Amino acid sequence: MSKTISMTELRRHAGRALSLLAKSDEPITVTQRGRVAAVIVSPARYHQIEEALRRLDELALKEMVRSARRARERGNTIPQTELLMLRKAEAIDKLDR
Repeated sequence: MSKTISMTELRRHAGRALSLLAKSDEPITVTQRGRVAAVIVSPARYHQIEEALRRLDELALKEMVRSARRARERGNTIPQTELLMLRKAEAIDKLDR
């Protein structure tokens, strides 16, 4: 369960907050005027999150490539010139709004 502290408490007891992070892998939620202002995580947890996001990006990219290959195999593609004309038409429509 994550701990919640106020910004004032963090200012007064920053060392204690960092000690909590070292002892537990749980994040610390920092509030300011009753609203969440930040979430502090340990360096190890931060790196885990970064690695998980990197893997998700990689999986999403692989799925986009697979999807594009399937579309190409089915002949479900359009020439680049046609795509550019469509994009230009969309841009003009946006300007007209």
